[in-house]
Amino acid sequence: MNFTTDLRAGWSAASPRRQLLTLAAIVAVAAVLPYLNALGNQFAYDDNFIVLKNSRVHDWRQWRQIWLTPYWPQLGNVLGLYRPLTIFLFALQWAVGGGSPWLFHLVNILLHGVVSVLLFILLCRIAPRIPAALGAVIFAVHPLHTEAVANVVGQAELTAAAFGLGACLVHASRPAGTAVAWSRRIAITLLYALALLAKESAVMIPGLLVLLDFIQRRVQLDARGVRTYAADMAMIVFLCTAVLVSYLILRFDALGGTLIGLDAGPGFPYLKEHRLLNAFRAFPEYLRLLFWPADLTIDYAPATIFAVERLTLMSAFGALMLAGMIILGATTPWIPVAGGAAAWFLISISPVSNLFFPIGVLIAERTLYLPSAAVAILIALITPGLAVATRSQKRGLAVAFACAAIALAGRTWVRNPVWMDSTTVQNKLFEDHPESYHAQWAQALSAWDRSQFELAEFWWELAFKTYPRDSGMLTTYGGFLTAIGKDREALPLVERSHEIHAFMPNTKALLAYLYLTHRRFPEALDVLGQAEAQNFPATITNAIRAYAYQGMGQTERAANVWGQTARRITISKWLAHAYHARGLAYLGRDTAAVKAIELGLKVVPDSASAQVLIAVRKAVDDGCYRTIDPVRMDDLYGPPAEPSCDPLGSWFDRMASVQGATFSQFAIPRRLRPVTDRPPI
Repeated sequence: MNFTTDLRAGWSAASPRRQLLTLAAIVAVAAVLPYLNALGNQFAYDDNFIVLKNSRVHDWRQWRQIWLTPYWPQLGNVLGLYRPLTIFLFALQWAVGGGSPWLFHLVNILLHGVVSVLLFILLCRIAPRIPAALGAVIFAVHPLHTEAVANVVGQAELTAAAFGLGACLVHASRPAGTAVAWSRRIAITLLYALALLAKESAVMIPGLLVLLDFIQRRVQLDARGVRTYAADMAMIVFLCTAVLVSYLILRFDALGGTLIGLDAGPGFPYLKEHRLLNAFRAFPEYLRLLFWPADLTIDYAPATIFAVERLTLMSAFGALMLAGMIILGATTPWIPVAGGAAAWFLISISPVSNLFFPIGVLIAERTLYLPSAAVAILIALITPGLAVATRSQKRGLAVAFACAAIALAGRTWVRNPVWMDSTTVQNKLFEDHPESYHAQWAQALSAWDRSQFELAEFWWELAFKTYPRDSGMLTTYGGFLTAIGKDREALPLVERSHEIHAFMPNTKALLAYLYLTHRRFPEALDVLGQAEAQNFPATITNAIRAYAYQGMGQTERAANVWGQTARRITISKWLAHAYHARGLAYLGRDTAAVKAIELGLKVVPDSASAQVLIAVRKAVDDGCYRTIDPVRMDDLYGPPAEPSCDPLGSWFDRMASVQGATFSQFAIPRRLRPVTDRPPI
C-alpha cells in the first residue's frame, strides 16, 4: 500500500466532524500565511486620516463622536460615508496597542482568516466538503484581496464580510424547508445590523439570503411553493427592513441631513454625469480581476481607465456582460450550478458598482472582497461535476489547482508590501501606471517637496492635461503656482476648482488669498465669508480679512481683526499680538501698540520669538509705521522695491516659518516648499 492509498484510507476513516475541522484549518492557514509579511506595514494613505490623525480613534470613550458622526473626519457629510462600528473597532485596537500599526494589520489578517473559514462552512451547505474547501482556498489566497487585508482601512470590508457571511451561514444551515426559527431570525437581524454599521455595502445581505435559498433548492417553483416561501420569509424581511430604516435614520442625522452625501466623488464628476456608461465600463475589469489578477493597481483613475462620456466598445461590452450575468443569474432556481456564482456577484457588487448611485470611485479592488466569493462558489458548484473524469484527468486537475493556488498566494505575498506606507504606494502607482493622473499628481508633489520646482511644474502640467476636472488637483496645482510666485497663472485654476466644487474650504481660503494678491478685496472678503461659515481655521481667515481691510484703506477695521486674532487663536498667539501692535501703530496709537507687544511677550515661546517682538517695539518707537503705507500689503505682490523698516513682513511667511509645512495646507506663501497632502486615491 503506497502513501496515497494510506492517505485516502485515513481520510475515509476520519469522522465527518474531524474532516470538517481539518479542511477548515487548511483554509485558515491558506488565508493567513500569504499575508504574514503585511505585519510590517505601517499606516498608508487613507489610514493616516481615518486612524493615525483621527482623534475619535485615539479615545474609544468618545462614543458620541464615534457613533454619531461621519466616517471621514473632514468633509464627512460631503463624501457620505457612515461606518461607526469600524471606527469603534479601530479605537479599541488603538487603546490595546497604543497606536502600533502591527496590531491593526494582525487584526486584518485574522479577520481574513475568519471570513475564509466562514465562506468554507457556507459552501459546505451548497456543495460537498472537498469542492467547498477548494473554492475557499482560492478565495483565501486571491491577490485581489491585498488592498482590503494589507491596508488598515480595509478592515471595514473584512468586518462587514464576516458579519454578512455569518448571517448567510445562520440562514443556510437551518433544517430543510423554508421556515426560519425565531432564534435564527434574531441572529440574522443582529448580524445584518453589525454588518451595516461596519460598511454600507452590507445593505444587500438580505438578497444573498434569498439567493442561498434558491441555490439550496428550498423553494418549490410553483404558486403554492412561492406563497409558502413568501410567508415564511416575511418576518425576516420585516426585521431586516426595520434594521435598515433605523440605520438610515442614524446615517441621515450623522451626515447632516443627507443619505448619500453631497458629493461622493468630488474628483470624478463623470461618475455622476455619465454614471451608467462608466458602470458598464467597469464590468470587463471585474472579470479580469477575478480570473486573471496579474495587473493590480492602487486606483483606476484617468488615464488608467479613461473617463467614459459616450458609448465606447468597452462600455458596450460591459453592458452585454451585465445583461448576460443577469440572464445567467436568473437561471439559479432551476440550474444553481450555472447561475449561483453570477447571481452572488451581481447582488454583492450592486451597492458599489455605480449602477444605482455614484460611489466616488469607478473601481476599487477592496470593494470586490465579498463579491469575489463568486469565484469560490463557482469552483464549489462545478467541481462535483468533474467526478466523471478519469483518474489521470483528476491528477492533472489537482496539479493545475495546486499550481494556481500557489501562484495566487505568491502574487499576494509580493503585493502586500505595496501598502507599506504612503510613499511606497505612490511609487508603486507610478511604476505600474505612469499614465494615471493620480501618479503624475503624486510625482509633482514629491518633486515640490524636494524643491525641484521645474520638475514639479512639468508633472503638474502633465496631470492637468491628462485629467483637468479634479477640483482637489486644481487647488493643489494652484497652490504650487502660488508658492513659486505665479499668482496670475494660479488664479484661474483655483477659480475653476471653486466652480466645480464650491464646498471645499481649502479651495475657498486659497482663492481668497489669491484675490488678495490681485487686489480684488471685495471678492476676497466674499469667498472668505464662505470659508469661515465652514469653520476654516481663524489663523488663516482672520489674517486674510485683516489684509483685505488694510488694502481697502480700512486700517482701523484691520487692526481690530488683528486684535480678535490675538484673542481667539491658541497657535502663535504672540505673533498675532505683534501684528495687532503693527496695526495700531499704523493708526498712530503707539501706546496701545506697546501694550500689545507686552501681551505678546507674556506668551512668547522662546528667545527668538521674543527678539521679533522687541524688534517690532523698536520699529514702533522709531516711528517706522508712520512712514510706510499700510496698503503696501507687505510682500504679497512680491519683494518690496526698497528694504522696509518693518521687521514683520507677511503674516503668511511668518506663520509658515513658525509652524512649518502644516500651514501650507491652508494658504501657501510664495517661495516656500511645503509638504502637501497626497492625491485622494
